[in-house]
Amino acid sequence: MSLKIGEILVRLGAIKPEQVETVLAAQRAGDTRLFGQIALAMGLIEDNSLRRYADFLDEHKEENVLPQ
Repeated sequence: MSLKIGEILVRLGAIKPEQVETVLAAQRAGDTRLFGQIALAMGLIEDNSLRRYADFLDEHKEENVLPQ
């Protein structure tokens, strides 16, 4: 099972699903930055959310949860 960063951040309670859609809409509109960069710039997440995301990946690396 491979999860995307937005899905993981929602699971962690760091962002709401509609906020994920906001970031994805920006990417579809041509924003070439990474999901986390856009979410930070929009004020949707904080730096510690990305640290929690990295910790989640580290804790679950054996489960093949790496983002697509």
